Formats: sequence, structure tokens, C-alpha cells
Amino acid sequence: MTRIILMLFVIALACKTDDIQEPCLLEDVQSPIVIECYLTKDLDTAKLYIQGSWSWLQEERRQRGKPVEYLTPKNQGYSRTLELNGEIAKFYTCDELDLTSKFDIIKLKEITGTDYPEDEDPVLVLFDLETGIRTSHVPLKICNNYLVLQYQYVSSIIGEKTWKRITN
Repeated sequence: MTRIILMLFVIALACKTDDIQEPCLLEDVQSPIVIECYLTKDLDTAKLYIQGSWSWLQEERRQRGKPVEYLTPKNQGYSRTLELNGEIAKFYTCDELDLTSKFDIIKLKEITGTDYPEDEDPVLVLFDLETGIRTSHVPLKICNNYLVLQYQYVSSIIGEKTWKRITN
């Protein structure tokens, strides 16, 4: 018993208050999100508005026969931030860098090579920094303050993710 108390005391002394990190800021979002502007799929508008920092608000998951599930920072226990600056995209979870990629906004038909109506839609394309090879793409809708990444078109498990602008 004395050893346990001594060990706990040593551990407590080893921990400094400077080492304690602030918990992830978890924004409480009322789902579904009400977007206060018109979301567009216009390529030029997407390129105009995409630059800046974005905070993840919600992911909307739909499965046949089940109610819509809304994933938010509060109910998932983590926050996400996306910084798009120049041609570099940085993804953060709880303010820790997860991924850095090159990015571009192009029409889907540049990837598919087809000519369906949705191939005119803009997509956010991520590229490996070292090789320049495309690693992923996702259709998007955007306005001045909101970005919606439509993962449901490219993934069977991820839903539509809504982001709100933090900075330009």
C-alpha cells in the first residue's frame, strides 16, 4: 500500500500544470443546420469562396430504413478545422494537424471523363504533397459562410459534412 501511495505521489509531481492541455472545444450545434445563404455549385463561386478557415458543424448520415443521424462536435467528442490557403489544405482535429495536402477545385468531369449533368459540379480534390497524385475528391456546395462537402456521393459510410467559415 505504501508503494502505491508513493508511486501516485511521484506521478503527481511529474505532471505539471503546463502539460495539461485544454480539452477540445466542442461547439454545440442545433441539427439539422439552417444555412443562411444560397449554396451554389458554380465553379467560379466555389473558387472565390473556398479560401480560408472552416469549422466542422455537422455530418448528416442517411441509411435506408433508418432515421437521419446527425454527427456534431458535441456528440462525437472532437472538433475539426479545415484551412484552405493558396493550394494547401490542412485538416485539424482538436487543433492538432491530421493531414496536409495540395488541393484544387475542378469540375467532376475532369476526373470522370464522362459528360453527365453532375459532371459539371465542382469538386474539392486533394493531392499527395510529395507525389502530386490525387488521393481523394468530394463534390461541394458553397456560399460566403458555409461549405458543404458531399461525401455521400463518393463514400458509402460518410455523409454530407457542413462547415462554417471562421476566417477569410
